Amino acid sequence: MSATEDLTGMYHQYKGQIKERFGDIADDEFERASGSLESLVGMIQRKTGEARRTVENFVKNLGNNASEAAGSTASQIQDYAEQARASMQEGYKRVASGIQEGMETTQNTIRQRPVESIAVALGAGLLVGAVLGLLISSRSR
Repeated sequence: MSATEDLTGMYHQYKGQIKERFGDIADDEFERASGSLESLVGMIQRKTGEARRTVENFVKNLGNNASEAAGSTASQIQDYAEQARASMQEGYKRVASGIQEGMETTQNTIRQRPVESIAVALGAGLLVGAVLGLLISSRSR
């Protein structure tokens, strides 16, 4: 489950707890509170007639629970980021090691067979030159 899904789930859970504790509050009433704790407390107080302190304490306890859950989600995100970093670092090491081995093999082959290596390099150069020459001449027509 992603962090966004976790947070969305917590929002719906806490909204449900508020509805359960203070009665049926419509979703649009939550939207009108616009994320303001003061507006939310005032709306619940007006709708239910509960004492402001009671509503504030209930919402504050929900907020503390939300903070703990958000901290847990943040910790999970850090763990995922650390795993991704370690995986990337391991992949980099494998690629670097493969490149190093390829360079060493190439150097050994050139040392053991210098004439053949020069012939291969000459052939590859001629082939690349011929392909480039054909491409350039076909574009200039």
